[in-house]
Amino acid sequence: MEPSSAVRPPRWASPSLGLALGLLCLASAPLGAARAEPPGADSLGAMSGYWVHVGGDEEEEEEARRAAIERTVQQMPLLFRPFARGRIERATRPVAYHHIGLDGDRLTIQSGTHPAVITDVQGSPVQSIGEGGAKEVITRQITGSCLVSRSQQGKSSGSSRFCLSPEGDALTVTLTVQSDQLPSDIVFSVSYRRRE
Repeated sequence: MEPSSAVRPPRWASPSLGLALGLLCLASAPLGAARAEPPGADSLGAMSGYWVHVGGDEEEEEEARRAAIERTVQQMPLLFRPFARGRIERATRPVAYHHIGLDGDRLTIQSGTHPAVITDVQGSPVQSIGEGGAKEVITRQITGSCLVSRSQQGKSSGSSRFCLSPEGDALTVTLTVQSDQLPSDIVFSVSYRRRE
């Protein structure tokens, strides 16, 4: 029995046509083409350096962090709130510095006393050891003019969005903490200044 035309591929989609198109594309590609810079490499290169926590308006920044924590804690059962509040406050303390380095398409970030992690900026996952020796997966990508670093550790995840000021002397890091154990995300920003 002849298959119906609905499942038979059209004549123009023959294997020889696909092979011919593939060879044409391959033949038209320049030989020895230079490796392309990752998108946003200019802003990422400007982000390279040693950044020290200064806290913008330190009191205001700390109040915003505590308010973000409190919004989440208030959604928890009353009995768990003091324990959760203390644990979340310790886990979300801003690191003292970020050291950011770019070598071709390899990005290295060392944040505070955490070990340096080397990734690309195309979002390829890298295994690392996080707080307390727990395994985590880290990905980094350029989004617009900012660098977004994401980490996944069990059922918890977080992201840090690094955005450079137009003058290039200030770095704002917006942190988002997510977990199945939290009733809502915790989002706050931390300010850093370039140290020469």
